[in-house]
Amino acid sequence: MPSITAAAPIFGTPRFPARLWIYTNFHCNLACDYCVVASSPRARRRELSGGRFRGLVDEAVREGFAEIYLTGGEPFIHPDIFSLVEYAADRLPTVVLTNAMLFTGRRRAELARLAGRPGLVLQSSIDGACAATHDRWRGTGSWERAMAGLRYAAELGLPLRVALTQTPDNAGEIDELRGVLAELGVAAADFAVRPLVARGFAANAPGGPAAAGAIAVCDAVMAPELTITADGAHWHPVGGDVESSPDFLVARGGDVTLADAKRLIVERYLVLHPADGARPAAFRCAV
Repeated sequence: MPSITAAAPIFGTPRFPARLWIYTNFHCNLACDYCVVASSPRARRRELSGGRFRGLVDEAVREGFAEIYLTGGEPFIHPDIFSLVEYAADRLPTVVLTNAMLFTGRRRAELARLAGRPGLVLQSSIDGACAATHDRWRGTGSWERAMAGLRYAAELGLPLRVALTQTPDNAGEIDELRGVLAELGVAAADFAVRPLVARGFAANAPGGPAAAGAIAVCDAVMAPELTITADGAHWHPVGGDVESSPDFLVARGGDVTLADAKRLIVERYLVLHPADGARPAAFRCAV
């Protein structure tokens, strides 16, 4: 195995960004046809406790991570999500990935409490410039509810980012969607287009993943972004579901330390790319 000490450091570089992903939970109010981690209302919950989450954030600071991304599932289903977001954002820049559909009732008031907090960003997915396109993959009514949630967050002054997962259905709507999002204050730099990945539900897309335009990925072609779930540590957030992406698992267990996970990722990276410097492509889950 290549020597870690003999190799140039890779953590904190484009080869291994200092970005920590945390899956707060896996259950979701949606069951999107191309969810890479197969989240749905029926998914195994795999919910992180508050103690485990706060310990990860504290260790992320010590281990030199520059930012934290919270994802799921739908993070705003987690019963303690607002206190978890506050804890993370008070210590490191924090991005919360959300479908933006649950900002009602108590959550609506709690979200207002987060407004103005430095270092906090909401990132959502909008997959078309109109409801028909978006809803084809994410469910009837989801576009209208997501856009309403984004409008409310924008009214609060919360910084927003949006990603579109490209499919044969929405490729012609990207420029139009940019205009729709610009009206909400989402800058061009805060909007990203990402390919569909043949993982999770997308691996079984109707007609096959290739017909849906899904790409095949593995650790050899993706720059690692350390991801923690209740199941363990993973190479990248697109492989955070251990059932559908066991090859992305780096270490199993609910108490894996970030220090150990970083070491294991570097070891695997140097086996995959021993010579030099070969740099795999980054996949933009983060906008």
